[in-house]
Amino acid sequence: MRTKNLSDSEVLDLAFDVISREGFDSFTLKQVGHATHLSPSSLIKRFKNKKNLAQLARDHRWDKNLSLDVQRSGYKEKGIAGLFKMVEIIGESVKSYRLGEHARWLGTESLHPKSKKKVSKYFSTTRSILQGHITEAQLERRLDTNIDPEALALNLEAFIQGVIFQFIFLPDRCGIKSILNERVNFFLNPYLRT
Repeated sequence: MRTKNLSDSEVLDLAFDVISREGFDSFTLKQVGHATHLSPSSLIKRFKNKKNLAQLARDHRWDKNLSLDVQRSGYKEKGIAGLFKMVEIIGESVKSYRLGEHARWLGTESLHPKSKKKVSKYFSTTRSILQGHITEAQLERRLDTNIDPEALALNLEAFIQGVIFQFIFLPDRCGIKSILNERVNFFLNPYLRT
């Protein structure tokens, strides 16, 4: 692969992998440069600075993850299966060996007006996708039809965020997707129809 021809999208994908491994504060431009075969000065020319690179890499990953569900290009699941696929995508978007640093960085960044708007849009889109899968599951008669899909989606989103932040304090650094899946299954169990 000729690295000089890497698109910004490809660089941001590789940068996010480094950031997930090293942490939003702890990663270095040298590490990203090693992954992309670009010099730190080339990265600064393209992305201004380390903080901007991290923010763009996070936003790019979020947009990519959401497009998998919104466009349904990555899979065909709907209803309950789609709901759990979305939970897997959420888990992928926060997968980090330094999840505590990831969460602290996100909390700090969300105070800035531009970042706050992006975070708000991400959660709004996520909630809308969850609501769509809940509605589909009700139409399939897999979920209780007496439950308001909007309210359940809001509660489920809050529950997922709680699980993610609880995970920060657990020693297992790699199992966020399986833990999310298990906890969401527990959360939905009272509403499931057999």
